[in-house]
Amino acid sequence: MILVEDLIPSTFPSNGQDWFNYAAASNRLVQAVLHFEERLDDRRIKKAVRISADMEPILGCRFVVNEEKPFWQRLDDLDEIDWCPVETAEDEEEAVNRFLSISSDPIQGPQVMVKLICSVNLDVLCIKLNHSCCDGGGAKEYILLLSTIYTALGKGDSEFSLNTRGRRDQYRLFKELGIGNPQAHFNPELAGQQPTWSFPWNPRQPDIKYIRIAFRVIEGEKYQNLALYAKERKVSVNDILLTAYFRSLFTMLNPDEGEPVDIMVTIDLRRYLPEGKTEAICNLSGAIRIKIFRKAGESFEDTLQRIHAEMNEMKTKNLGVNSAIICELLGGMKFSEAYEIYRSGREQSLASGKFSPLLSNFGVISKAPLFFGQTQVKCAYLVSPALYAPGFMLGAGTYMDRLTLTVSYAEPATSGTDVEEFMEILCGELTI
Repeated sequence: MILVEDLIPSTFPSNGQDWFNYAAASNRLVQAVLHFEERLDDRRIKKAVRISADMEPILGCRFVVNEEKPFWQRLDDLDEIDWCPVETAEDEEEAVNRFLSISSDPIQGPQVMVKLICSVNLDVLCIKLNHSCCDGGGAKEYILLLSTIYTALGKGDSEFSLNTRGRRDQYRLFKELGIGNPQAHFNPELAGQQPTWSFPWNPRQPDIKYIRIAFRVIEGEKYQNLALYAKERKVSVNDILLTAYFRSLFTMLNPDEGEPVDIMVTIDLRRYLPEGKTEAICNLSGAIRIKIFRKAGESFEDTLQRIHAEMNEMKTKNLGVNSAIICELLGGMKFSEAYEIYRSGREQSLASGKFSPLLSNFGVISKAPLFFGQTQVKCAYLVSPALYAPGFMLGAGTYMDRLTLTVSYAEPATSGTDVEEFMEILCGELTI
């Protein structure tokens, strides 16, 4: 008899993107919440999560820090872990928020935590993935994987293929783009740009006491109006989100007219791969910097056209690839050296008080309704990591004509009052 443990390597290499997300001063979590119309089978979902840690072995690992090259090591107690605790809750919203605020340590592992919350009205499945091994695109892949396993188990299937050869590095990305020597394609001008402003924060209270999450939902007719508005103007919903983001910060921060300010936009680099997905669950993201200046009294549509023009210009330059090249170059260094470079950025932000606000648009979670067996996912959304002040990230994602906006943040350095004010202004801008 061949055991699964004999087929899966005990260690896996890490890469520069793993290092970056490990070193980032944040709670390192990409999370997902799925609401179901009917009940899930709790024993089957527990088994499905356990199997997922074999099908994507990195999820059953811990991150081993090493001065030269960190690596991923498989845990030896995988069958003793409660892969999906079940909680019965009278208030599912409170229970979900409590789970989302729990941290996860990549050094201890595993890299995925799942919880089933059962209330009188519905079941909610909460998924917590460590950003050290997985980004938003990977989180969407994991949701589909878990759905596939759960459905297969319901049909009596017991054999699943193990992804032990899928590469987690950026090799395929560079190959598709014809980049044989990443260093030769590195643009130091883009890498050297500095943040111009930051979301409001209190430097006298930098300690992290609480992780909070603010939510807003645009759905039904309001979302359809938003999508129609984008289609009629031949712009993307992402262009509209970025426009509303800039205008909301203009209202809150009132920067000088004519002085360019910036927002960083994360890019899923799977866009460059033929299948639109990677060989294994991993980090494969980049970022671009969009700069515009405030114009007093400018209409939403005029700001939108400026944003659209900027994005079109960026699209001619392989969106986000330069930041992937940076991770590749730093991944060729000693981890101890790369770690200091990563963390020095945090120190510079604290000293200057500036950190470019980020937009992380996860895009469409699934183009078709998701099913776990015969049970349909009624609504689904992703929650972006909490960046520690002065960092600030707006997360966005769509499922079934429902746009969910989230901001995870750390109190008291970032004020919940400021975040809620921002979210109200943002939703006002998006009322089209």
